[in-house]
Amino acid sequence: VNVFKRLKLVGRFGVTTGRSYCGVCGSAKRMEYTVLGDCVNLSARLMETSKHSTGEMIFKALAPIKVKGKANPIPIFQPVPREAAGACGVTMDRKIRFPWYDNLLDGSSLTSKDPVLTAKTKVQHLCSIQKWTANVKVAEMLGGPFNKVMHSPEQTIGSTPVGRSKAPAGSPFADGGLVVIEGATGTGKIELAEHIIAHCATQFQMMPVFGTMGPRPGESNRMAIELLRSIVAVYRTVSPSLPPEDVQALEKLISPQHAGSMATLSELLSQSSSDSPAALDVALKVIVSLLAGLRSKTGILVVLQFEQGTNLFEKTAEKDLAIFWRFTSEISLLVNKEKSVAGLVLVRKASQDQQCVKDAMSSGNLLSLNGLNEEHILEYMASYLGIPEDAVPPPLRRFVSQVTMGNPLYIRETLDQLLQDGNLKVKSGASATAALDKIDIAAWSHTAMVGGTVCNIESLDPIEMAALKMSTCFEGSFTLPDLAASSCSQWGGATHFDLLRLFRATRMLVSRGFIDKVPPPSRDSPRTSESGNNFGDTQYFAMQSALIRTVGASMVLEAQKKSVKRNALIDRVLKQDLPDRMTELAAKKSVQHIPWYYERALRRMLP
Repeated sequence: VNVFKRLKLVGRFGVTTGRSYCGVCGSAKRMEYTVLGDCVNLSARLMETSKHSTGEMIFKALAPIKVKGKANPIPIFQPVPREAAGACGVTMDRKIRFPWYDNLLDGSSLTSKDPVLTAKTKVQHLCSIQKWTANVKVAEMLGGPFNKVMHSPEQTIGSTPVGRSKAPAGSPFADGGLVVIEGATGTGKIELAEHIIAHCATQFQMMPVFGTMGPRPGESNRMAIELLRSIVAVYRTVSPSLPPEDVQALEKLISPQHAGSMATLSELLSQSSSDSPAALDVALKVIVSLLAGLRSKTGILVVLQFEQGTNLFEKTAEKDLAIFWRFTSEISLLVNKEKSVAGLVLVRKASQDQQCVKDAMSSGNLLSLNGLNEEHILEYMASYLGIPEDAVPPPLRRFVSQVTMGNPLYIRETLDQLLQDGNLKVKSGASATAALDKIDIAAWSHTAMVGGTVCNIESLDPIEMAALKMSTCFEGSFTLPDLAASSCSQWGGATHFDLLRLFRATRMLVSRGFIDKVPPPSRDSPRTSESGNNFGDTQYFAMQSALIRTVGASMVLEAQKKSVKRNALIDRVLKQDLPDRMTELAAKKSVQHIPWYYERALRRMLP
């Protein structure tokens, strides 16, 4: 879009979802790479109809239109920029405005009418699981369990009916320190962070300062802007006489040695500057200086978040990650010096090369979130549906556990989709009934759970994607030769190099969690009688994720599934029976054979 703007061109985009063919079409004389399908044609009609392109985040429903090739009117939507709240951090009415209310990268609340109420409800559901390992660790740091009163929408700093307290000795919120929470999108980082921030603000009078960013263009500027705005907001709580305009307030707060930076900061806060390393360096120095000036006035909790959203490729986020860790490292130096300043870092994967992460690991303040276990899933489902735990149907519990892998975001999406489709009916506070026999999970492509899984699969290399799709055809364990039987069988003239490529693709799938290594089948299994090889024991694999299996299987035709299974069975039989038959044939060939007519002539010649 920015390229079109610079060239003064008008770009039009029609966006639809659906199945399409993507590949090379044509003959030897004319061949081109293209996409074909009904959804592609509809995108072209939308592009022709649209008069201009707009931003993202909120989709405004427009009047249905008639397009060529369609009998019924097509409902269309116009994406418009989401209006972000001007405040970030502590507001004028002493409430906390969290930045993830306005920058939702997980897609979980895009349709919510009240993002504040939705977010606080999610915190109450998840953080009320007292035995969850992450909650237990957080309760030790805060010196008390989760309290729902602190997370009501009307809660303000200094008005909680719960008595104020101090953080326990040795806690990073008492002696200063850095807490790092890592985990995939939706595993509970945001909910835990909101719980910690609200508790520290209401109980320890530690004012929050925010700086968040992601992989989209301009996100590095957003982090600096949020830090500056939220720091100024904290200064206003200490000195209410400060001007309401952030630039004017900064002019009064900035130290004389940084007074020459006001032009750069003013341009940055107006969001009229592009990503400039020099501007970020200036902003970082001013941010550290302002934080140091607050240490004697009030406690501070600096919250830094890097959310990658649906970005699957590490290289596209390398530059932004470097900026994020540079900000984190500089601020952590202040956190380590001052007891009144604490830090909270939220990231998908903490880089253990960073000194601040090493310090968090050595002090036991690194939390890794991997999802809920079976017991916690049941408690979370009951809380979300508003029914007792014993009223949750066991089939529903097993289904949700297998599909969501304990991810709280996926659990919410699954339950919401089941309720919307009528597969789940709940009588509030009493019971629930579920009909799970005709559910097509692959059709939930609009959810973060299925949509993210599709993106993960589509991001694979062609040979890795082919291996994954073939893996979905096996209900139990399988081996590398089972996969090779359909793509590079030794009986079909394939070379060892083809098998090595498939082996590399299989190892990549294991490393990324698509498939898992499993022990060999039991000794009484017919497969254990396979002949040995010269390269050690045979490695077995299995696809244990029901979500990946279901979504991956939807990309494979039934005829292809049958072909993969048939080829694998033929390969197993050949490897089991053919070597013995070949040995028997070789033994027969080693015996000297004399044709019968020569044998008669020889007998006549003999005396």
